[in-house]
Amino acid sequence: PKPNVVVYNTVLNGYARRGMVGCAEALLDRMLQTPDGVKPDTVSYNTVMKAWAKNSGDNCSKGALQRALELLDIMEQDAA
Repeated sequence: PKPNVVVYNTVLNGYARRGMVGCAEALLDRMLQTPDGVKPDTVSYNTVMKAWAKNSGDNCSKGALQRALELLDIMEQDAA
């Protein structure tokens, strides 16, 4: 069977818990770029934003905050 959004979100969550932001971003990008693939949902985006927050430590770095905001914009555009 083909993986669904729940399977992808589980993998994204594993990356986020380990602070593997690059892997989480790559998987989210793959979901976004594959025309016939599984489309990310709110949980997908939130999980990657969580990875950015975890990776930035106690003080959310400007780059991590900027990327989280960019993901929020992408999520809003994707929903439209």
